[in-house]
Amino acid sequence: MALRAERTPRRRLFGAPFTVFVVGVLSAGGWWARGSTARSHRLLELFGLRWEDLVEPFQWFRVISSPYVQPDADLGVSLGVLLAFLLVAERRFGTRRTIVTFVATDVLSTVAVFLMMRILEVFGSITASVIHIRDGGSSSGTIGVAVALLATTQHTAFRRLAATGLAGLLIERVVRSHELADWQHLAAGLIATLMVWLSASTSSDRSGS
Repeated sequence: MALRAERTPRRRLFGAPFTVFVVGVLSAGGWWARGSTARSHRLLELFGLRWEDLVEPFQWFRVISSPYVQPDADLGVSLGVLLAFLLVAERRFGTRRTIVTFVATDVLSTVAVFLMMRILEVFGSITASVIHIRDGGSSSGTIGVAVALLATTQHTAFRRLAATGLAGLLIERVVRSHELADWQHLAAGLIATLMVWLSASTSSDRSGS
């Protein structure tokens, strides 16, 4: 009987191509822009996203590129969290579903929140200057993947406790700070929950037919 090959950290990492891609791109951008405000600004101008990019021709690529641009001082912490969640997600869901979850939750939450902020700004309810400044980051996609992992955990008691805690944290952040990123995180969590529910419902319908 053949012995099963040991799954070393290197094997696990290179068995997760999307994780390698995302962490590699974010690391490269952060390394290039490190210690330079001008380079950070340049990176965001090239690949970041603002409201005007959603209504201008040939700028929608930024919706896809902006999650991979994060020239922040806390990039190391963000990469560590992202690496952990993506590795687990690719192992549990596979690469294709992990990509769909990350991209869909990030893109949909960003567009939805930008649209909400713009509508409120037009009607004079808020001054949403932040949506007119190019920015980026992978946090919404990370939240989406984390929620998807949590929602598919088999341990019911842990799932309910953790889901309650995470939902409370996301809502508390929105109520207390009203930051754009906090709204995006909440939206990403809701979208990920909906995606898991739709996937479960589809699987149930197929097994019942």
